[in-house]
Amino acid sequence: MEKKDNGKLLDRIEYYLEHPEDERKASMMFSAEEQNILHTIREFEKLRYEMKWENKKPVSKEDNARFIDEIFRKKEKERDISFRLKKGFTDWIDILLKEGGIEAWIDILIWYRLLKEKNLIVDKFWEFPILGTMLKAFIEELRRFDDCGSAISILAVHSLEELTDIYFHLVFLLRRVEYQVEPKDEILDYLVKKRISLTIVDVVLEDARIFDEEKVKRTIIGWVEDGDE
Repeated sequence: MEKKDNGKLLDRIEYYLEHPEDERKASMMFSAEEQNILHTIREFEKLRYEMKWENKKPVSKEDNARFIDEIFRKKEKERDISFRLKKGFTDWIDILLKEGGIEAWIDILIWYRLLKEKNLIVDKFWEFPILGTMLKAFIEELRRFDDCGSAISILAVHSLEELTDIYFHLVFLLRRVEYQVEPKDEILDYLVKKRISLTIVDVVLEDARIFDEEKVKRTIIGWVEDGDE
């Protein structure tokens, strides 16, 4: 993967969206993986445009049959593009997470927001709502880092698979706390092993539909404070 250092990512994306025909400059501004994502986005939007303007009401049985065939063909094409866009984005996420660092996470956040704004794939595949939650945690940890120098513990995650595994296991442990099957040592060991901050716990609690968030939060904070004594 060749890293393109050609201005801020958001500025580069905005330029590309305004000048998609400028392939030469795009090849200078973006990595091959980023170009793949952008090209697939363009393909998706072109198909949507075609579906919008070719959606004419059929006037005969023959027209209706052709209309239905065309709808199914384009829906299948939309599905294929969705899976290609998912693969391109998740592959790029893994590259960035392996690279690590604040800038890598900010790049992931920008790509995620772009796809969400365009209503592309992020609500279609289970990985992306989890990614959205963990990006919230990153933003909150970054804010605390700027305010008081707190560590950004989520930077210790180096793949999307690891990120989703942490989320699911953390939710599982938090639900056990909620139902008073309190695995104190297990959860504290897990937080330490995976370098999970209380900030991440707070964000996951908010998004995981745990009924008694405050009870779970108080319990875990109490355990952590007892362990610090």
